Amino acid sequence: MKTTCFSLLSGLTLGLGAMHAGTIDISLQQPVLGGSPGSVLAFFGTLTNTSDSIIFLNADDFNLSGLPPSSIDDSPFFANTPSGFLGPVGSTGQIELFDITIPSPFAGGGYEGTFQILGGATASDQTVIGSADFTAQVTTAAPEPSSFWPLSAIAGLFFAIRGSRPARGRYARGRLLRR
Repeated sequence: MKTTCFSLLSGLTLGLGAMHAGTIDISLQQPVLGGSPGSVLAFFGTLTNTSDSIIFLNADDFNLSGLPPSSIDDSPFFANTPSGFLGPVGSTGQIELFDITIPSPFAGGGYEGTFQILGGATASDQTVIGSADFTAQVTTAAPEPSSFWPLSAIAGLFFAIRGSRPARGRYARGRLLRR
């Protein structure tokens, strides 16, 4: 009786393990990328099937705080995984996964997000099978030169006035004065 229960329990456990969808490990080359408004941040990474069965890569999804959804371009993911699946313990090697375009103008700071891959054992599965966190670091540009013109004008005026005065003391215009 003990042997039968053990065999039944072992068979059930193995059956459930086979029904479980495999997972994809997403390793981003640089999870934090930065740029100024108008820049395109290209995120590269490697996808690895950690299971011993075929895993279909059917879709992707993003959770990105603070940036508009229109700033995300996931076409590199679909262009670089053309087969739509990874074989058992397979890997893509280093590929471009997605791009983030920083809107212009845009406030500086770190905008955190999560990239997810949806798929599973069939070409229609939409289970989250892998995810990776990333940050789009927005740097603000230095103020435009036109905002410095009042300071530049004052400094120029100061040096112009100072240069037109006769020199005082023992030295005048680089020469030693003799008395």
